[in-house]
Amino acid sequence: MAAEEENTSRTFLPFDIIECILLKLPSKSLLRFKTVSKSWRSTISDPNFAKIHPQFPNPPNLFLLKRSIDQGFYLVKLHGKEVREEAVLESPNGWNNALCCCNGVLLLTSTYWVHWWSREYFLWNPSTRKTARFSFPPDFVYSGSINFGICYERTTNDFKVVITCKEMYAVFSCKSNSWTEKLGFPYHGSVPGISVDGSVYWVLRDERKTKQVVRFDSKTDELETLRKPEQVNDDDLFQLACLKGGLCFYCKIGDGTAVRIWIKEKGVFENCWKELITVEGLENIHIRSIEPVCFVENKVVLRLEGTRIVCYDPCEKTFEEFEDNDLFNFELYPILDSLFFPVMKTNNKRKRELSVRF
Repeated sequence: MAAEEENTSRTFLPFDIIECILLKLPSKSLLRFKTVSKSWRSTISDPNFAKIHPQFPNPPNLFLLKRSIDQGFYLVKLHGKEVREEAVLESPNGWNNALCCCNGVLLLTSTYWVHWWSREYFLWNPSTRKTARFSFPPDFVYSGSINFGICYERTTNDFKVVITCKEMYAVFSCKSNSWTEKLGFPYHGSVPGISVDGSVYWVLRDERKTKQVVRFDSKTDELETLRKPEQVNDDDLFQLACLKGGLCFYCKIGDGTAVRIWIKEKGVFENCWKELITVEGLENIHIRSIEPVCFVENKVVLRLEGTRIVCYDPCEKTFEEFEDNDLFNFELYPILDSLFFPVMKTNNKRKRELSVRF
């Protein structure tokens, strides 16, 4: 009788509350919790759940480091002025050449090929270990400088890979498993693509050799240039970064000892840059050797000259060195703890288009 009373008095949480709790858990726990019940498994496996999950609080300042061509990746986390190694991850098939990342998914090529000649690619989510392999069109002619980018188009639930080269570019749609080749790419340069808010951005030179911010729009598969902050001239050297989930533009100002960082307001594509922070005391360091990494509270973390990691306090105008800088002498990729993975169809199509927006 007591047991019966206990069962009848037991209360259960509504499932919408359970779902809210699940959304705040790390991917590793969610994968384990799939075995709790059929409803939990169905919820966690739902692509819509995976799309929402990265928006909830993730472990802050989480990165993948690649130490050498023959080794895998190291998952590290910034904590205060310490760099904590969380795990060692083996990449799929030993493919350790990462090109870019978006929503916790990396684009990889084989270590046995120089990446700009590779025709085989892997999409890889280090959190879930999910992978997808696809091939570049066999008769697409590589020429000139090569750029890569990946992005997620939320309204159509399509994950896209874009590869540019001289006079043309190609877009791979995971949703349709097809390539679209587009003629017309009047830009030069080879830089990593930065994925922010469903777009890919590069700093490239146009036909007049003027540096431009070039945007790939995943909704239209077209390219456009963004206006720079009004304080920046055409001959100023500048770079792009992703900070606080937004696209950032940074450039040396004044006598060249300070770097100002602007952040782009989301959803606006004209004069949309808002001043974020100014870092002083960076004399004798070229703008290409300055890389904003992330924010720790109100301080910005910078990688300088490819080897040093420092934390800049804008109130005190001081720099603090990280305790273990050796970990940052290698390639660095910001990563999300995410269940997200693009939906891949089995058919393989290809089409060729003429771009008319230039």
